[in-house]
Amino acid sequence: MGLFKALITVSKKDDEEEKKLFIMRKLVKIRELIEKIYVKNNPGKKCPIKEGFFCENSMEASKALNTEQRERADSDDIKMPEDTFGNRAAPLTGKTNKSTQFNFEGGASTILNAEGRVEFKNLMRSMKLTHLQIMRKIVDVQSDEIIKRLLMTETKCKIRIYVVRAFNLASRDNDSPSDPYVKVILGNEVRDERDNWQEDTASPDIYKMFEFQAIFPGCPLLKLQFWDYDLLFGDDFIGETVVDLEDRWFSSDFKSFNNKPIEHRTLRHESTEMSQGTVVMWTEIHENRAS
Repeated sequence: MGLFKALITVSKKDDEEEKKLFIMRKLVKIRELIEKIYVKNNPGKKCPIKEGFFCENSMEASKALNTEQRERADSDDIKMPEDTFGNRAAPLTGKTNKSTQFNFEGGASTILNAEGRVEFKNLMRSMKLTHLQIMRKIVDVQSDEIIKRLLMTETKCKIRIYVVRAFNLASRDNDSPSDPYVKVILGNEVRDERDNWQEDTASPDIYKMFEFQAIFPGCPLLKLQFWDYDLLFGDDFIGETVVDLEDRWFSSDFKSFNNKPIEHRTLRHESTEMSQGTVVMWTEIHENRAS
């Protein structure tokens, strides 16, 4: 079973087209190996993995790669490392055929969405191959291509921050809990709920949605803060949590969730390492659609 691990390893090549074809070859072989194991253990049954499940457009990719090998067998344009069977891989050109492009678009179940991952986990469990962690390694391989595509494209998005509640907020008043309100900051934009401060509570219910516009890549850090309202002497800062929206934008795991996970995030203050409370929230990032 070490063959799977060898297939996952991606050669660090300077030529990006060569690397893409190399990854494609590995994904095709992984799929073929899984099919062979399944058919061997389940005679007469067809492997349930669909074409393109690994986003490799496997049937067309396999044909294209084989054709490329035959056409360029004697060429010295680009040399590939030895494949996992001990054979010297046929040289490939730096040109990429349309049929060998990755397809990362949504729709059908693939390894990149939650539905597809559940199907694949069940299949690996039935084949007793869960210990190989094939899915995790395949997603890591594909992430390079996804991130490169996202970095090369400027995308305008709508950011929605849902704040449910907070609890255990640190007190900034001498003899009572704070009078908290929430403030959300993204770059130069501020959403301030000072007019909706709540009196003497360490566990305010917020139930608010805050919306921003941002461009990826280059989106600033999101700051979610809680303040203690004070009419006479000025408001006191309770604590904040900082959310890296770009980390979510480039995460295939985050994008695979139709319902984004609810987070319990700790509020921090620069004056101490101790928690200043916890906020319950979740984040959504939606691409702006052309009207």
